Amino acid sequence: MHYENTYTLDEVMMVVDSPRNGVEFKDMSLQLLNTTATINVTFSGNKLKGVLDDADQGKVKYRVLLNDKPYYPEEGDFTQLMSSPFNIDIGIDERKVNFGAENTLKVEFQDYWGVIDYWETKFIGSYSGLMFMDESGDFLSDTFGGILKQLDYGVIIAGQTTLTKKVRIKNLLGYAVDNVYLEMDKKFETDGVEVQLSRQADPFLPIDYLTYGLTQPDESIDFYIRIATDIHAKPNPNGNFEMKVTADRV
Repeated sequence: MHYENTYTLDEVMMVVDSPRNGVEFKDMSLQLLNTTATINVTFSGNKLKGVLDDADQGKVKYRVLLNDKPYYPEEGDFTQLMSSPFNIDIGIDERKVNFGAENTLKVEFQDYWGVIDYWETKFIGSYSGLMFMDESGDFLSDTFGGILKQLDYGVIIAGQTTLTKKVRIKNLLGYAVDNVYLEMDKKFETDGVEVQLSRQADPFLPIDYLTYGLTQPDESIDFYIRIATDIHAKPNPNGNFEMKVTADRV
């Protein structure tokens, strides 16, 4: 065998054609050849995807460790043996990673005969999704829609139009998207106040929504926002607005 392991076989049958009446064997040994299971995975956008396979067409099992702690299955054991090839598709919860610091993701896998191998990668903890960022590169919201930082326009006097602010959408999904559609959330609309979008800062050409085409992983889209008010706009000391973005996976 390729590995120093001992296995017990329940039954072995050998059929021999011989021109003689008797066949005699002395010191016969049986050699089992086992091929180690293989894995082909990628990690991008906080998603682990790939295939676990065994050239012997045997069964395989695996487990995932995040920073040397069990992640999947949560108990830390290997999964049940499954027929190969087996597809792996696991999202890594960003709340369990060290944000802005190095993390280690490890996949240990095992074939039917118990031979263990592993795949490992290191990554810097970050958010995943189509993420809003300001001009300085700070995230405006997290993966789950929680507000991290606001675009602050200060005090706006009725009848005035604010200065323009640049906002960036970055594709941190881990895969390409198309038909990117960006608009203001209409539930935050206020009479006399209009949040305007534009593809460019100068000239600023206001439009209700913005659309973009194919956007690759880690690619960014820049656009611009300003607020226009009329003289009859009512005071609102806590006025705010939110943006929505959708896209189709390629």
